[in-house]
Amino acid sequence: MAVYIDRSRKSEVTCSIASNLRVHVFPSDVPTPDDLDIYGPVFGTLTFGSNQQSGSVLIFGFGSTSGFGTSTWTWEVRASVMTNNGFGATSTSTFVLQSGTGTAANALIGISVNVGALNIDWTGTVDQSTVYWDITQAAFGGAGSDYPDITYDSYETSNVGGTATAKIVINGQTKTSSGTIGSASPMTWDLRLGLRMWNNTTVAQTLTVSPGLCNLVSLVSSVPGYSHSYVSQVATATQYVVTGFGNTLPGASITGTTNITLRRLMRMKGRIRSYNLNYYDDLECRITGFDMPTGYRDITATAGQFQEDAAFLKTYVQTTIQSWNGSSTVTQSNSQTVDTIPTSISADIKAASLTALGDDSTNTKISFRGWSFPGASVIQADETDVSIGSIADTRTFTHPGFGLNSYRYLKVQLKAPSGTTHNGTISVNYEPNNMTKSWEVSTNSATFIDVYLDLCSPQNKTSTLDETDHPYPRMNPSDPNNTSQMQDGDYWGITRITQIALGHTGLVMGDIKLVVQGADSDYTKGYWMPARAWNKQQFTTYGGNTFTTNRHFLADCQGNSMTEEGWAVWQSSPATNTISTIADFVAAMNAVDGTVKRHQGYTCSISTPLASASYIRDGYANSTTGHAYWLGGTTFRTVGGSAEIKNWVETDQSDDGPEADVLAQTYFRSINGDFVPDMLDVFEQDDAGATWLSIGAVSYQRGRSHGLVLATNADPLEAETVQLVLDSNGSIRGSGVSDLLGRYYTAQPMGLGQKNHNTICLAQNSGDPDPLYVNKSYRFVFKNPSPTGDVFSADRNPVYEHFYATVQSGDVSLWRANGPLGTDYVETPTTITGVTDLAIRCLRRDADLGTIIFTQESSGLKRYYTSDDGGTVSVATVINSSGSHPALVVDNQGQEIYIWRTSGSDIQSKILDASGTVVMATTTVVTGNVANDSISIYERLDDLYIVYNHQSNGITVVRSVDGGRTYA
Repeated sequence: MAVYIDRSRKSEVTCSIASNLRVHVFPSDVPTPDDLDIYGPVFGTLTFGSNQQSGSVLIFGFGSTSGFGTSTWTWEVRASVMTNNGFGATSTSTFVLQSGTGTAANALIGISVNVGALNIDWTGTVDQSTVYWDITQAAFGGAGSDYPDITYDSYETSNVGGTATAKIVINGQTKTSSGTIGSASPMTWDLRLGLRMWNNTTVAQTLTVSPGLCNLVSLVSSVPGYSHSYVSQVATATQYVVTGFGNTLPGASITGTTNITLRRLMRMKGRIRSYNLNYYDDLECRITGFDMPTGYRDITATAGQFQEDAAFLKTYVQTTIQSWNGSSTVTQSNSQTVDTIPTSISADIKAASLTALGDDSTNTKISFRGWSFPGASVIQADETDVSIGSIADTRTFTHPGFGLNSYRYLKVQLKAPSGTTHNGTISVNYEPNNMTKSWEVSTNSATFIDVYLDLCSPQNKTSTLDETDHPYPRMNPSDPNNTSQMQDGDYWGITRITQIALGHTGLVMGDIKLVVQGADSDYTKGYWMPARAWNKQQFTTYGGNTFTTNRHFLADCQGNSMTEEGWAVWQSSPATNTISTIADFVAAMNAVDGTVKRHQGYTCSISTPLASASYIRDGYANSTTGHAYWLGGTTFRTVGGSAEIKNWVETDQSDDGPEADVLAQTYFRSINGDFVPDMLDVFEQDDAGATWLSIGAVSYQRGRSHGLVLATNADPLEAETVQLVLDSNGSIRGSGVSDLLGRYYTAQPMGLGQKNHNTICLAQNSGDPDPLYVNKSYRFVFKNPSPTGDVFSADRNPVYEHFYATVQSGDVSLWRANGPLGTDYVETPTTITGVTDLAIRCLRRDADLGTIIFTQESSGLKRYYTSDDGGTVSVATVINSSGSHPALVVDNQGQEIYIWRTSGSDIQSKILDASGTVVMATTTVVTGNVANDSISIYERLDDLYIVYNHQSNGITVVRSVDGGRTYA
């Protein structure tokens, strides 16, 4: 356990008591006379207390001798006042509230002295006291363990050597006890009163307590609701109203105790996240410690949000009423104890609620956020030099190489001195295993131009799926040739190189730089999100020692997501489990492994150094010893007087980005229920002037897929949909559409923690992630495969989208061009199987821009319809029971004219209208001599033309002028 100082201060509690006072005085040498009118806090002691201080007041009448009632005498209304500072300084004085002279005539009955208003003020002061935080961290487990539970315990004690004072002022007369504090005693932030009120008159008299301040916070709102009524007497926690029955009858009185502790107010603001978005569904949660004595409050987090307020009270009120009931004096006592202060406060998601939604039922903890502070500056430059000042065709780099990581684009200066077009190939040799990625280049410029090479899409790679998702294990600089280090995937990017070479005739290569392409000002996006349970070997094993880490920070530079670092490191020899500090994280971001900068272009530094080990703000909340886990996430803080909740996802880590300075905020699991009540918004998370201890509460759930979609020619492929699909039931857990750079990010409702998923695009299934770890994004790159198949048919629709269909092994695929120029065709496999030949036509008059697929199958010629590029197809309509070489055309009236070759060497036709009604039944339109070869049909100016191969005459065209009924 570590103990930190929050603040030292003067602690002070005040209150006032007011009533009217009338006292019966008489000489001391006469028999006690019958009562005259009396009212006020008499016949007993008023007591005061707060923290360690205490005091008392006893009011009584005093009379001198009167010669046994034969001479004048003097009288006084006195108050005996005692104060105790709680540390050995005690003092008692007697004050005279009023005095006078009596005569022999009134000596035997005395005098009812009306003092009038009585006002007593109490102040207990401790100068100074110190607020402390005990912070207890649970043991940190092995690889993949959750961040350990941390408990906060706040309390306050008096400072030895300071000064404690107890003061009572009664009708302007002051009694004080002051002295040195001799021990560190707990502060109690309370007001403790012993009260009494007496009256024997028939006019109601009232004693009123006015709770003052506890450390500048009003005690009024801490007063409990309390009422005790009996035989015309009424008591509350702060007021006694007493009515007597005349001075010939016994007087009425109320005596009691009122103890008030300054109430504790808490506001809990909850955010449950589905990776970078709010949680999609509602979750049942429990806040333990709210609503004592039940001990908890069950709530619903709606769409990932909740806000709950609670007041924690500790009060005791007891009253005893004595009154005349008409025949005798009766007494009744009553009391009320309120103690809703829990031992500790924490929050959780109910496991059953997570289970019902398919989520990871073990991920129930809701963590609290505490103090925030500038954590680290994390910046990536928009360009980094690779090789400048040279025109050599080959640039070599000292082993283990030069890092090309963290950027997507390599900018190469290129020129053709002749001024005529020359072509060449730029090849990059990368490690380990001396692999090659290459790009074709061309220019006719006699002066240098900039050529951009997409490091995430080399032209010599043809694989259609790259599942490289992380850089682990990294090269161990002590053993750089270890081939078990991570091998760059085809479309991952390039970690480190040993050579860049230009193969050419007539080209010159100039400066080479890693750059950001385009005018993006926010080119590097940061994701400050601790993945749960996921871990990987950090470096290749060396000397029998293995390091393991996890993921906390992930960066995305225009689609390159090679940059990541974790928040913990587990070591095998000696076996240690270490939570990385922010300083450790910064060192890792700036690291150079051998000659290879681990994160190219990054400049990082800590923002809040350790200034003092004693204070919470310096000794705990700092970048030197503070945990890397604290960086980002979902943070809560006061900005410009207003509460701000910020999710550190897609933050701008560019060199001029507004979020280059990353906020850190401590995490904790629980806090003591009897926390210091008057520090209010101690974590500075609410609006200015808030009276709550405001606590941000967070839980990170679910995950997603991200990556790139590439065209067959290695260009980015825009507007392609990628789906994250749950294995168990095929439900879509989010989809994303590729942007101009080919980037996609799947969205709501997000993947389920610890469940198996598939990421699907371009008819390709990654089969992963299996399983999906909570709060992690998985990278998959899909490349559009080159078209394959044995049969082709093509058309375009009214909005000039190009389509063709293929058959491979009997399965039909429909291909749509990604743009109006017939390039970058994207395949959609259909559910149509068992096909040997086909024809397609796009419908011109169809509102859904559908396509007809006319197939030849073993069971006959069939018509299918699709309106979503082949994603779903209609039930088959049989056009004819037999035939081969199907073809069709759709005329200007929307009629569908189908033709095919028969086994008897004829051509038959069938016509349907736009609604599918048969307009012309199967009819032979060309008789005999039709070769067993492809046939085609088209429409021009309302006439139909069939083109076929005549067995004797060769290519033959016949025409129909009657809508396809006859041909000649």
